[in-house]
Order: sequence, then structure tokens, then C-alpha cells
Amino acid sequence: MIKNYIKIALRNLRKNKIDSAISIGGLAVGLACCILLVFYVRFEWSHDNFHENADQVYRITDQTTVPSTGKVQKSLTTPYPLPAALDSAFPEIDRVLHIAEREVKLERDGKFRSQPVTYTDEDFFEVFTFPLLHGSPESALGSPEKVVITEDIAQRVFGQKNVVGETLTFKMNEQNYPLTVSAVAQSIPANSSIKFEVILPFENYFRNYDPEQAKMYRENWHIGFAETWLTLNESSDPKSLEAKFPEFLKTKYGDFAEFLKMEMGLQVFEGAYFNQEYTSYITGNSNPLYSNILGGIALIILAIAGMNFMSLTLSRAYRRSHEMGIRKAAGAQSRQIHFQIFGEILLTCSLAFVFGMMLAEISSPFFQQLTGKTFEVQVINDPILWGVLALMILLVTIITGLYPALKMSRKKASLLFSSQRSAERIPVFVKGLICTQFALAIAFLIATFTMNHQLNYLLNKDLGFSTSNIITVELDIESEKGKQVAELLSSEVRRLPGIQHVSTIGGHYRSGKAGFGMGRMMTSTTLEGFDTAITLEIVDEYYLATMNIELLSGRNFSPERPSDIQNGILVNQTFVETMGWENPVGQIISDKNERWSSTMDGKEVIGVVSDFHFKPLYEQLQPIALQHINSRDYGPPGTILVKTSSGNLSATISSLSELWESIAPEEIFNYNFLDEMVALQYMEEQRWRNIIQFASFMAIALACFGLFGLAALSAQRRTKEIGIRKVMGATLTNIVTLLSKDFVKLVIAGFIIAIPIAWYAINQWLSEFAYRIEVGPGIFIFAGVIALTIALLTVSWQSIKAALANPVESLRSE
Repeated sequence: MIKNYIKIALRNLRKNKIDSAISIGGLAVGLACCILLVFYVRFEWSHDNFHENADQVYRITDQTTVPSTGKVQKSLTTPYPLPAALDSAFPEIDRVLHIAEREVKLERDGKFRSQPVTYTDEDFFEVFTFPLLHGSPESALGSPEKVVITEDIAQRVFGQKNVVGETLTFKMNEQNYPLTVSAVAQSIPANSSIKFEVILPFENYFRNYDPEQAKMYRENWHIGFAETWLTLNESSDPKSLEAKFPEFLKTKYGDFAEFLKMEMGLQVFEGAYFNQEYTSYITGNSNPLYSNILGGIALIILAIAGMNFMSLTLSRAYRRSHEMGIRKAAGAQSRQIHFQIFGEILLTCSLAFVFGMMLAEISSPFFQQLTGKTFEVQVINDPILWGVLALMILLVTIITGLYPALKMSRKKASLLFSSQRSAERIPVFVKGLICTQFALAIAFLIATFTMNHQLNYLLNKDLGFSTSNIITVELDIESEKGKQVAELLSSEVRRLPGIQHVSTIGGHYRSGKAGFGMGRMMTSTTLEGFDTAITLEIVDEYYLATMNIELLSGRNFSPERPSDIQNGILVNQTFVETMGWENPVGQIISDKNERWSSTMDGKEVIGVVSDFHFKPLYEQLQPIALQHINSRDYGPPGTILVKTSSGNLSATISSLSELWESIAPEEIFNYNFLDEMVALQYMEEQRWRNIIQFASFMAIALACFGLFGLAALSAQRRTKEIGIRKVMGATLTNIVTLLSKDFVKLVIAGFIIAIPIAWYAINQWLSEFAYRIEVGPGIFIFAGVIALTIALLTVSWQSIKAALANPVESLRSE
């Protein structure tokens, strides 16, 4: 009996090839999307779960309140003396260590290349579970002359993994330090929020500075540059420990702790990856909302595919009324009818799920590129996934088969033979499924168009400075040599053909964990309206011309006026408005304070420049001051900005590379284009735009697949009606309109449902931006027209095919 049912099911799949392909293919595609999205969400939520004692590891949090504005500022960076003070003050603490990151120079192939380095203490491998392939975790960081590297770095530098005892040379503060590889760690898991390639004992951090600066960083309680991590004794309670911190802060900071309302707390490592209160430059963060959204998208796409499958299955069931009537007349019982219907649907679902899993495996590289995350997709070896899939197959089978099984088994055989079945229209339940499908698909379309519009706005908005044809050459050279290279390179670049302007600045224009940086240097202040610091950009006299920033009043820096270079500043309009000045040029800033020394105190405003967006457009325009690079010792210059003509950029890059090789042959030539770095600020938005575009395409495609199949079934059910209408004189247009209007109504209903859903979602997303587009009715109408056009094209093909059929064939007796 079962063998006979399987034969009939396979025969029906072969007989209805198009319907079967749409049903199985649509469900398989929806399932593949769902599997990939579920793997992504699971990957995100699995961060740091491989650490054995993640629930016992904490890091110190810092919170202060700006006295003038009441603004709360939260940070994870702490001063260097803090860990030792905590360890001696609180017996509840078992281990405590610093973690900091910065780039240093590592010698490879005779050249020094920038290498991200993690600095920490010797208990690092006792606190965190990072297995070592070679070496001992207890002694790996026991002396400043040791270095720990990952197997990837070992393979890249030495060509093998067991390199314990080998030497790596690092350049710090223009001095070479040969360090011995003491251990090789396994490759860091992709789901680790702490990532490293090279680990140096923390003492090496101070080798990046001269003795006086190193002493300041070692002893100053007001400079935070590292994170403090700790573990507690098993009997210790973190809440009880936190309650002791206020008194501890008073002993270390005195009145300053009360003045800034300082608070210190503990953040547990477990789940810290999703914490949005504190931003870490060590571990980074991820918004859990994104994972929830992706999980929702997975369910929506699977729901659309499931609705598609159900609507086609239900509609196809009505065409088999004669078959069921014959079976009932031959004595088939209700349970046998149920078994056949459920069995056929189970077989179809199983085929779809097999194809879906294969498709997920094949398309995983594309999906990982789309999401920007690298994670493992192993469908075959995942027992949890198999259990979920089995449950889903069972659920889809029951939901899809329940309605036709009950309806077919309850009807009398005579009614199943009735000719009235041919006049049956699309069932109300199926109409609801189609309407829901298109509502979700149109909502995705609206979201896609909105995100595209907002991204175009962000990338094309006037930022107040020019980004086109500006090459940024990174000067990662320390001490006096960096200044010499900057001066010589700048003067030589000006002689190259096609060079319009060259400017040397103090900061690094680069993209990293903290995003693209302009005006990152901050100077402490108690001036009202500036929170606790003023943003500074360290520039030369050519900066305004290179960046095309307008000087509104006053004068620019000039070598002919040494006093301006030493004591003058340029400020933007927002700075002037914050200070409330009517005549800003000539104003002397008074920023004296008992608690710290402000570099702005006594500075004279020599000019006012137009506002420019030195931060991403999530934030409102902010005050900024421009100070000359020679006004004080800010260390070596960070970047040379080269403004070129719109000619051959590749030739200019080649010339710059040759100059660099002649001036600093032992250093690597690093350059970027300013407009590309500005665009990288919105990499996350671009990634999400791509994901939503993908979801929109899949939702529309799946909905149209279902619509195509239903249109074919509808045309088949109404074959005689169409034949009679043609005999009575109906035109092609009449027939096409007749068959299409019901589907058009459903798409319009879906559009109406989609409007409030999409409006709420896109406004929530746009609320993150200080500068955003206005969402008008045009986007909604455009999305609706696109969806309706696609639906009409899908339905019209079947409608025209039915309308062109010979009415003689249509009216022939069945």
C-alpha cells in the first residue's frame, strides 16, 4: 500500500512538472536562506562561549558625569596604576591584568611593516581559554623579551608552526627590539571577541615612548589607555565588590571623584559582546538587534516560502477531486485518504528540504561575503539543525495537508465528481496567504529603496570639505625621523606634475575598529558646551586649501606670523556659536582649571572656518579647533594629504611610491583615497542594505513563483468558462483582465498592509542618523508599482496562454 502511494506521489510530481518545480524549488530556496541566517545568528550568539570561565571574568567599567551639561560618559579604558591598586586593596580579586592594543613595526623581508599588537600581563592565558600549540601558558609572557604569536603569523613569517625560540624584531620609538617567540597559539576562533596575532608583555608598551612619557603613562591616574580585566575568587560576590568601589575612588582621586561623579563597575565577560552601553576598542561590540532582525528575516523568508508551498498544494488538491471520488467510490476510508494526502505532502517537503540543505552548503561563501562575517556552515554534521528541520517538515506537512485532507474525506463521492468544482475560485485561505506574501515582499522593497536613498544621501552630502582626488600617505615613523621624512617628502611631492596641494597633519586618516578618524585628538576643558574636552585637528598652513575648507573670517596660519603658529587657533562656526561670540577673531580663550592643564588656555582665535563634518553623519555638527602642527611638540606627523588633478591617479601613485622608496626605503608605503575612507564609515549600513536587498529579491521571487503557479491552476480550473466566453465573443483583453484582476486585488491589499509595517521599520532605522532623508509617499508608491508590475507580468503569461487556447479544445468533454 505504501509503495503504491509513493508511486502515485512521484507520478503526480512528474505529471505537474512546473507546479512541482515551483513548490519544491521555492520551499528549498526559502529553507536555504533560513538555514544560512540561523547559522549567522547562532554564530553571533556563540561569541566567547569557548572560554571555560567566561562567567567569572570581568572588566572594569568607568562612568563620569559632565558637571556643566549633566551628560553621562561611559568608558572601558582605565589608567595603568589601577590593576595593581585593585589587587592590593581587594582580596576578592584572584587575578587582574591590563589589555591594550596598538600598531608597532615588525620586521619582515628586510622591511618594517605595521603590525597590530596586543599588550597584556603574564596571567592572560590563565584568565582566557586560548590553547597554545607550543609553549607553556604559565611562562609564555613571563619576561619583556618574550612574544607569543598565532599559528597563522608563524606560518606567514617562518613558513612553519613550531617556531618557539625563533626571533622577531620589533621597532618601538625608533629602536629595534629582538624578542624571542615563547609560545604559538592556535588560530583564534571566529566567534572570539578578543582577537590577536601578536601578544607582547605589557612592559613593552612603554618602549613606544621616551622615558618621560613612559613615566607619565605609568604613574598618571587621569590617563586611561588600557582595559582592566580580572577574575574573582569562587566565594566572592561581584555586587559586594562593586559596593566598595566608591570609597576606593575617593582614596585615589579625592574631590575629583565627586566633581565628576565617578562610578566604577564590573562588566561580566559573558555576553559583553552584545553590551551597547560601553564601547571597547579591544573586543568590539555587536548590536543584538541586528541578530534579532536577521532571525526575523529568516522566519519571514521561510514563511513566504511555506505560504507559497501551501497555496500551491491546496490549489492543486482541488484538481484531484475526480481521483479522490473514484477512491471513495471504490471503498477507500477517510484515514486512507488522509494518509495519501499527508504522505504526498511529506514526500514533497522532504525533497525540498534535501535540496534546501544542499543549496545552503553551496551558497554559504556568498552569504558570508554578504554579511561580512566568517563562520562555519556544516549542515550535515549539525544534529540540532536536523532535529529542527525534522520538526519543520512535520509542521509544514500537518498545516498544509490538514485542510485538503479534511475537506476531501468529508465530501461525498458524488460531490467530488460534480462539475461545479471547475468553477471554484481561489479559496479564501489561499487568498490570505498570497496577500500576506506580497505584504512582506513589498515591505522589504520599501526598506531597500529607503536604505539606498539614505546611503546615497550620506555618501553625496556636502561634508564641508573636499574628498575627491585626495591621497592620504600614512607616516608611521616615530621621533625626529618622522618629521624629517614628512618635510622632505612634502617638498618633493610638490614638484610632481599634477599635484595641486600638499598638507601635513598630526593625525592618522585611517579606518580601523574606531572607524575613520578626523579630529581625534582631544584636549581637556571646563568651557561650557564642550562636555569635558575640545576636539583638535593638528594641521599646517596648507590644510584649508588641500581640503577646500572655506575661511569665513580672520586669517590662516602663515610662516610670516610666528606668533599665530605658536599661539593661534582656527575654529569652526559651531565653536563660535557654542562660545556665544559675536566677534570671534581676536578672542583669547581662558580655560584655567585647578584639576588639569588645558592646552587651549591663552590661545587666540585668528580665524573662523566653515563647519565641516569631521564625524560620521550619525552625529550633529560639533565644535572643532585647528592648531598648527608646529605650535607644540605633538610628536611626529601622522599623514600627508596630497590633492591631485583629475588626471592619471595611477601615475601619481607610482611617482609617490618611488619618492617614498628613495626617502624611507626601510618603511612600507601605505596610502588610501580619502573619499573611499569616508565611505567606509558607513560600511555597516552598506552591509545591511545588501542583506535587505537580498531578502527583498528572495521575497519577491518566491511570491511570484507562487503567483505563477496559482495563475496556471486558476486558468486550468476555468478552462470551460474561458471557452464559453470566447465563443460568446470575448476578446483577448477581456480574458486577460478576467484572470488577472483577482490577483491584482490581492497585491493591492498586500501593499496596503505593508505600508504601516514598512513605515515603522524604516523610521526606526533612520532615527539613528542626525542627518537623514525625509520619507515621503514616493518611495511607497514606487515599491507598490514595482510589485504590481512584477505580479502582472507573472500572471499575464498564464492568462494570455489560456486566452489564446482553442475554445473547441476547452469545451471538449472531459
